[in-house]
Amino acid sequence: MLGGPGESEVTVKETLRFAEQCIRPKDVAFFNIGIRIYPGTELEHRAREEGVLAISPSEMLEPVFYVSPALDLNWLTETMHKALATHMNYINSNTIGLSFLPTINRLGYRLGIKSPLWRHTRFIRRGLRILGMDV
Repeated sequence: MLGGPGESEVTVKETLRFAEQCIRPKDVAFFNIGIRIYPGTELEHRAREEGVLAISPSEMLEPVFYVSPALDLNWLTETMHKALATHMNYINSNTIGLSFLPTINRLGYRLGIKSPLWRHTRFIRRGLRILGMDV
């Protein structure tokens, strides 16, 4: 998770450096921007104190995410986009929410590719890139 309480550009860069140096290419790193805020939690209280959250708890049925006020969300999004572009074994919540992943999973099963599918993330992402998809 990137953007949690106390997160800064320095700590984001440190996290990405760690991932690059310590996570093997055959393994997968999952990154998410922000932490979901649930009503009645300490994170909700903190977000309100910091001015990050202004809506009422009843308006939080749709997911609402906390991002540290020390971070520029555009910078964080762009930084993560660049990291995903250069590391085929990195995924984010947008990647795992792609509607065609169940089809890829079924195809992999029929081709005899062993589960779990995430083990093949870098190959799947490279293949999708060849097809012109920015995932």
